[in-house]
Amino acid sequence: MLTDTRENINSGDAVYESTGKIFPLQKENWSIALTQDREGNFITIVCNSKNECNLIQNGQSLAKFSLSNLISTTNSFSIGDIKRDGSNYIAVNKDNLMNVINLSGSSGDNFPFSDPLSLGFEGIPLVADFAGDNDADIISYTSDGRIFAVDGNSGKVINEFPVSVGEQLASNPIFFDDNGIASLAALTKSNMLYVWNIGPSSGTKYWTSESSDNFNSSFVPAASSVNLINSFFPKERAYNWPNPVYEDFTNIRYYVSEDSKINIKIFDLAGDFITELNDFARGGFDKETTWNVKDIQSGVYLARIEATGSSGKVENNIIKIAVIK
Repeated sequence: MLTDTRENINSGDAVYESTGKIFPLQKENWSIALTQDREGNFITIVCNSKNECNLIQNGQSLAKFSLSNLISTTNSFSIGDIKRDGSNYIAVNKDNLMNVINLSGSSGDNFPFSDPLSLGFEGIPLVADFAGDNDADIISYTSDGRIFAVDGNSGKVINEFPVSVGEQLASNPIFFDDNGIASLAALTKSNMLYVWNIGPSSGTKYWTSESSDNFNSSFVPAASSVNLINSFFPKERAYNWPNPVYEDFTNIRYYVSEDSKINIKIFDLAGDFITELNDFARGGFDKETTWNVKDIQSGVYLARIEATGSSGKVENNIIKIAVIK
């Protein structure tokens, strides 16, 4: 599969990069995409049928993460400059959820987005800024023919959406430029073609159809760094979700500007030690560490998150976690 003629070719058992480096893969079906980091270096994203993903650069694995908790099967994914924070995000559907995740495998702020009717999303999300507000928008459709457009920053449905064709779609919608106007086309199972003008201008295109575009390039350039965070371990980026916690798990979320070791100690309000969690976070990405509260009693807990950066910096943040059984 040709991902981009300038860079990578996936032969089914290896990724061949234009640098001459080769990264071996097992012989199975892979979904593959190509993007760039904030320095302009090319990164290949490959995900197998088990939803295990690998970031590859210069023949080396930068990171591995699983999409199993996010998608049922890897029919494909899309990527785009969804948060404008210097990194492209992966957009995926799973059952009732539309989600965007960063290149460390953590959900983006204000996601996932849930289908209000709980019928579930299908196909491959499209990513484009068509509203003219410099925020990427994620377009996806449901099994009954409703098409949603969700703002990639706020996670809220964009005005005038959802639109509906009243029946199941035959294929993924397509985002295109109609004489300078951002437009969307969808074909139904009964061969009815619907076309909408959805934006005031042609918009900014990231992933407009299956395999990105009509060239099947599977390529999206480096993301903008307008919202790039410069502080090492910002307090406002440390929190957990869901909170309160009603189920068995909560995700403790944080951001570090450089590669860091993460240590999380959890205490009850009396100061008694409950548990300790350790993790690793890539610099420039939000990261989540899961806490299993299945055997934890109802109450309010304090989580002390300590980050030790590769430069030797050490900072900590404390968050409150409410568990309700």
